[in-house]
Amino acid sequence: MNFWMRNRFLLLLLSLSLAAVCENTSFAIDRQYQDRVDSLWTLANEHALHGRFSESIAVCRDLLDNYRLSGESRKNITWLILSDANNAGDFRLWCQYARPRYANKKARKHFKALAAQPPQALSRPDHDVTVPYSVDSIFFDGKYKGRMIKVPVTIGGKEERFLLDNGVAHFCSATETFAREHGIRPVGVETTVVGVAGKSSSWIGIADSLKLGELCLRNMLFLVVPDEALKNDVASIDAILGAGFFRTVGEMQFDNREQTVLFPVRQQDRPSNLTVNGAGMHFIEGVFRGDKLSFHLDLGSSTTSLNVWYYERNKERVQADFPADTTKSGGIGGIVQYLCYRVPDPDIEFDGKHFTGGNVTVDTVDMVDDPSCEGRVGNDVILHFDRAVLNIRKMFLYFE
Repeated sequence: MNFWMRNRFLLLLLSLSLAAVCENTSFAIDRQYQDRVDSLWTLANEHALHGRFSESIAVCRDLLDNYRLSGESRKNITWLILSDANNAGDFRLWCQYARPRYANKKARKHFKALAAQPPQALSRPDHDVTVPYSVDSIFFDGKYKGRMIKVPVTIGGKEERFLLDNGVAHFCSATETFAREHGIRPVGVETTVVGVAGKSSSWIGIADSLKLGELCLRNMLFLVVPDEALKNDVASIDAILGAGFFRTVGEMQFDNREQTVLFPVRQQDRPSNLTVNGAGMHFIEGVFRGDKLSFHLDLGSSTTSLNVWYYERNKERVQADFPADTTKSGGIGGIVQYLCYRVPDPDIEFDGKHFTGGNVTVDTVDMVDDPSCEGRVGNDVILHFDRAVLNIRKMFLYFE
């Protein structure tokens, strides 16, 4: 092999080697890039899951602004921003990201009307505020079926008792008669609400102020339903402090010996043990018969239960171990009666504390439950312990 041929051969080997190195380097860079994108996407979802909406939105914006993404990825990230903004009550931000390909015309019109309202806000003194709560017992067919927690609220110059119910996602709620008599004004949004017993037309209204002790909540949004939608012969419910209230006030300390709720001026930083989904439903993990289960936290429910999804997955064991019964549930659409199974001597563990209430059932019908959860935590769990500390804004619930 002469000098030129030998050098051409060496150059060919060198070029092939360099090509292999560049290909491997490019692959490594692409893999690192994708790993970074995946890591940020996981972080955004983790923030959203635990109610850290502003943090989740910040990560999503970083992804949209600074990374090369597929159309499908950009769509999923935008949908997460819309979900975060809705759960946070930031309707102006929702409108910024709600392009026609992400939200239909009707939804954009509704959120535009909500965005035009002044933001919901809290004014409070620089000290702890304590208010009393009362408990209404519920009876079905002469049998005790649980309790409802109500607090005194001044609205439109009148003091009324409002039900505490974080299960009313995003807003508070009231009947049309209550709204008309207490100055809750429509904002131009009509919608449909789904409850345990059916559906109902509704509209969104706004109240200039609510006063709960020394707390003053301004511009609170209400889901207003026809009187007949909540009418039943079991419980009288005219007005509800829903998730919008819980998110606005933050920490609530239930002292069940004194029957008071304390709203501390300096709120605790505790690890989050609650999660939230895109529909604004809150969840807590519990242990029942050795199984870790996800429970929907719903203070508007008078009793704790295992739901239809638990029943379907454990039907033979439930039917063999628990006696059958019938029960009723009330809400939008009135009252529904259905087959259930009674859990004798129940023991459900929440964050190391044992709930042993006496009215736990296994439901056999869908009560508008998320299929990912297998039970519902009612206010009987809150009332079971001497003290319960709940913070929907920071997403924790602890019992003492």
